[in-house]
Amino acid sequence: MSSKRKDSKGRLLRTGESQRKDGSYEYKYDDLDGVRRSLYSWKLVATDRTPQGKRDKLSLREQEKELEEKLSDGYHIRASMITLSDCIKKYLSIKRFANATYTNYMYYFEKDIENSVLGRKQVIDIRKSDIKQFYSLKSKGGYSNGTIQILHKIIRPSLQLLVDDEVIGRNPADSCCSDYTKTVPRDAMSPIEQQIFFNEILKYHRNGRKYGLLFTIIQETSTRPNEIIGLDWSNVDMRKREIKVNHGIVYRKKNGKMQFYATYGTDKNRERIIPMTDLAYECFKILHAGRLTNKSTLVVDGYSDFVFVSESGTPLYAVSVNKQLYAMVNRYNKATNNDFPIISINTFRHNGCTNMAENEVDIKTMQYIMGHKNPKMILKVYDKLNMDRVKKQMDKMNHKEKRGVLRQMII
Repeated sequence: MSSKRKDSKGRLLRTGESQRKDGSYEYKYDDLDGVRRSLYSWKLVATDRTPQGKRDKLSLREQEKELEEKLSDGYHIRASMITLSDCIKKYLSIKRFANATYTNYMYYFEKDIENSVLGRKQVIDIRKSDIKQFYSLKSKGGYSNGTIQILHKIIRPSLQLLVDDEVIGRNPADSCCSDYTKTVPRDAMSPIEQQIFFNEILKYHRNGRKYGLLFTIIQETSTRPNEIIGLDWSNVDMRKREIKVNHGIVYRKKNGKMQFYATYGTDKNRERIIPMTDLAYECFKILHAGRLTNKSTLVVDGYSDFVFVSESGTPLYAVSVNKQLYAMVNRYNKATNNDFPIISINTFRHNGCTNMAENEVDIKTMQYIMGHKNPKMILKVYDKLNMDRVKKQMDKMNHKEKRGVLRQMII
């Protein structure tokens, strides 16, 4: 008859338990997939002491108890051992995104999450406090609420996949972004501010005329900045006075290096034909006349002969344009002792939307021009009301014929 196994202290070991030659303990088990796995500890029970110089962790019996609870709850142990980064990679690989959205999410994943402490953490060990701390550190590091919302849009649905697969019981990312939902309104410039910018501020940059053409075209077409930056002359029809928008060009890290690459909208908004206003047409005429003076030299994903290029012949990129914008506004404020607000290249898209609204362009046309799937986005973000506009719209009530009839009835 074989004797029961004991450890070096004479204690009986349970089925699956053993003491290794170095004195540590091991527990072998089969997970729900039938894969053979092990737990390790320097302590058999909680009252044991961890040897000096060794890493302290839960005793083997405590780990066995946790494991039993997880198995009884139906946890998928093998899957629960994956890291958050692994989880996000799976989510990004199976979820269908617009090309631009996927590229944006991959950029922030690789930059902020993949090699972070949170990204390397096993999902089974992630708590709400871990995710909240991650967002807090990003916020203190200068990240805007909008950027933290993007990180949350990557993390939460990735973890939700594991909830839906019954790998984890609840999503630790739920409600973790509630402190970062408020964003600074991105207002359009008022008509007076637009006058000041185009007539005065552009003079404070040596290439103010070139930038003026860029900003005017973005404003007159209400397109995304990367769409105009990516516009090539093959998509500009001067005879029909219209432009075809079917891609954008951005400069970001991709496949581990900074580079220009093309982005695309959703299938529904993949291509738009936008008629030129008279002012936009005049700008394109000027640009076409000087087309060969500063020739486009770079081919990006098959696109070339860009309308707007840098002095080196490459496409422009928004970060550089914004730096020039900040510089010219600061020079203007310093020289005139004024306080003109900080603006970005995207401000001119907001200007265009507001200008369309004030000129009574219908919402469906605005939605098409701007390339939005949902008109709510236009009302929520771009179409900013001001009191001058309210007064102007209400004044139209004075010119309705029925107002005269009503006046006779009540006065």
